[in-house]
Formats: sequence, C-alpha cells, structure tokens
Amino acid sequence: MTSIVIHAAPETSTDLFHVIPAGIVDPFTYIEAGGRRAATVSVLDADKVEPLGIEILDVYALGRDELQAQGLTSDQVENEIALRACRELGVERALVPATFPLAVADHIRAGGIELIPDAQHFVDRRRTKTGAQLEGIRRAQRAADTAMAVAAEMIHAGGATAEKVRKAMQVTCEEHGCELPDDVIVAPGAQGAVGHDSGSGPLGDGEPVVVDIWPRDKASRCWADMTRTFIAGGGEPDEEIARYWELTRESLRRIYPMVRAGADGTAIY
Repeated sequence: MTSIVIHAAPETSTDLFHVIPAGIVDPFTYIEAGGRRAATVSVLDADKVEPLGIEILDVYALGRDELQAQGLTSDQVENEIALRACRELGVERALVPATFPLAVADHIRAGGIELIPDAQHFVDRRRTKTGAQLEGIRRAQRAADTAMAVAAEMIHAGGATAEKVRKAMQVTCEEHGCELPDDVIVAPGAQGAVGHDSGSGPLGDGEPVVVDIWPRDKASRCWADMTRTFIAGGGEPDEEIARYWELTRESLRRIYPMVRAGADGTAIY
C-alpha cells in the first residue's frame, strides 16, 4: 500500500484538517504508512492529536537538538525532521498533495524517498466524510434553514433593508455554532441580476429579493449553501418572476428521482 505524507498546518490545509480537525497553526509532517498514522506535532499540540488515534513522533527523539547545534536554519531543521519521520515509519514511496512544500519535498527526495503529487487522490479522501463532518454539515444546514426563515419573515413583512436582513441571519447562524460571511447575498431588484452582488439598501415592496447564504459550521468547517427568492412586502410575483419559479420547480421535479448514491452529477446538471 502506498504511503501518504502531508506537510502542512491543519489551520490552512484542507487535506490535513480532514484527518486532524484541529486549529493547529504551525506546520508539521503527517504520515500514513504500514498501518500506522503519525505526526511530528509539538508537545503543545499533542493533546489535540493523540485522541484521534494518531501516534506522536517526538521531534527531539528525531534529533532536533542535534540539528540545531549544527547551526542549521529552522527551515533546514524542519526539512530534516520530515525526512527522518518518513524513515522512522519506513516510507519508501508516498503520495502527497499538490500543495506539498517544494523545499520539504526536495529534501525528502534527496534522501532517497519517492514523493508523487496526486491531487485527485486527496480530493477523493476529502469527499469521504467522517462522522464528525457529517454532523457539521447537518448543523450548517440547520443554521441555513433557520436563517433563511428569519430572512423570509423580515422580507415579507416589508420595510427591511438588505443590511438588516443580513445581520439578522448572521446572528441566527452564530446561535447555531456557525459563521455567516459579511458578503452573503441579500440582493433586491436589479441587484439580484448581477452575479454575486451582495446587495444593499431598502427592499422595496413588490421587488424580488435574491437571498444566497453559505453558513459554515465552526467545529467541522463544513458548509451548507441555500438560495431563495422572495417578494418584498409579501405580495404576489409578477408574471415573469412567476414563470421563472415554474421553470425552477419543474427542473427540480425532473431531477429529484435521479439523485442517489453513485449518480453522475454532470448528467443531473
């Protein structure tokens, strides 16, 4: 079985956060080889990693003090620690993400270990969600449902502004353990026809208002995404908007039976 090597920080790497969902900001080396999973995290972060069943490779046992005494730069020390960690787990050949740091890769390769960038392999790993991620997606979706209901009530009541609706949705998402960015869309009238215009100003009665939100669960960093169109003031849509709604409903009616495990998303689209 081909080994896996990632050198990054979970805070900035989706590939590493997938296996170590912790807000660790300093980069380290993570390895899967020979049935073992191990990481060169510092003692400060070990308590975040060990409960995940990941072995801690002590960087001092790998010779950090010795390397520093030789006068190596911090980057050179980190590169050598990564190489020694790979040797410790018997890695001879490993897949790495496309974002793997070049300097670290050059040093490991110079040490006789083959590294093969394989972006699709890591995409496929991330697409297989963990139980914690699935729960995060559900939390994000509940936040989206609740926030959109708040938006619907405010828009139908009339007299609201895009800014007030957006703020109310952000507060709602926060109550559900999620964050909602400042640029989510509440776009009245012609603003709704401009791609990804966040929208601003009063929501005039009778105007269509596009609301597009994407709350992210804080714990899992998983997202939900929801878009709806409302008529400000709660009136009836005009003929053109009603026609768009009919077409949208018919499109969904046709594709719902196609949505299942293993389906071809491109064909459905």
